[in-house]
Amino acid sequence: MPNPIGVIRTVTIPVPLFTHLKNCQRHIQQTEGRKLTNSHTLAVILRQHRDIVGPALQRTAQVSP
Repeated sequence: MPNPIGVIRTVTIPVPLFTHLKNCQRHIQQTEGRKLTNSHTLAVILRQHRDIVGPALQRTAQVSP
């Protein structure tokens, strides 16, 4: 994704979710050999969620009355 315009927000997340974020970040860094910021890691996770869960949500929305 070419550098899209970002939105800056301050959010609070529970420690276990932050730990998950850092574990994902370490995994990506190890497997892909690239450094990621917390923001980039969150973007990767959300993109994966969109690509995997999004189509199912769309199908559900189309079926709902």
